[in-house]
Amino acid sequence: MREIRVGQMASALLLVLLPMLLTRQSIQDRGILPLNAQLEANAFRYHASLQPYAAQTLVHYQTTLETVYDRGATIYTQSCAFCHGLRGDGKGVEAANLTVPPEVLSAVRAHPPYLRARLQQGIAGTGMPYFTIYTRDRLNELLGYLERSFHVIGRPEPLPVSVSASALAQARQTFTTTCALCHGVSGTGETPAARKFTPPPPDLTRYTLTPQRAFEVLTAGYPGTAMPAFSAVSEEVRWGLVNQVNALYKGES
Repeated sequence: MREIRVGQMASALLLVLLPMLLTRQSIQDRGILPLNAQLEANAFRYHASLQPYAAQTLVHYQTTLETVYDRGATIYTQSCAFCHGLRGDGKGVEAANLTVPPEVLSAVRAHPPYLRARLQQGIAGTGMPYFTIYTRDRLNELLGYLERSFHVIGRPEPLPVSVSASALAQARQTFTTTCALCHGVSGTGETPAARKFTPPPPDLTRYTLTPQRAFEVLTAGYPGTAMPAFSAVSEEVRWGLVNQVNALYKGES
């Protein structure tokens, strides 16, 4: 008898729940079906708006697939220019979307092995990715293109201004007491403070900038990094700091 009563209760409960569930589904359908229809209509209109560009896009995509990345110019154009710009001025189409602006390559002066390592490993905390997809020969092709186009290898040019002995002395003191906390006295950037930074400061013994670009960074800082602005320091002392930084650079290895 108990089993019969349980069965009867279950049947009664089912008769109550089933209409409730059907009613709930009907209410949902009345709200969702029009929305689905609207979404389908929107998708159809969007698809139609893209149709005039479909053939052009397919041609461009096919051309991209057929591109052979065996020349420095091709590698730069396809992998670097959208951030660093075709002219190496740091004004590529994606540059404005990056927290840390891409470096002005035309202002870089560095050792080839150091640049190659940055290309292979990327730079943590920036939009600069690693390019392990390229062989050493391909990277050498890219470095050759960077040198021919932007003269990235070698020593920075002399200062465009003259700096007094007193300003040079003050610059050396400022570097020792302030800049060296992050960059190190020797400029290698291997300091306790620098280890906490992302991105880390560059090794100034193997990577530097043209005097004008270095002066700009000293004056305005480098957005998205721990490099602050030193605009409160006199202009002459800032040029003295540029001289101090460039003196740390040891040339090609």
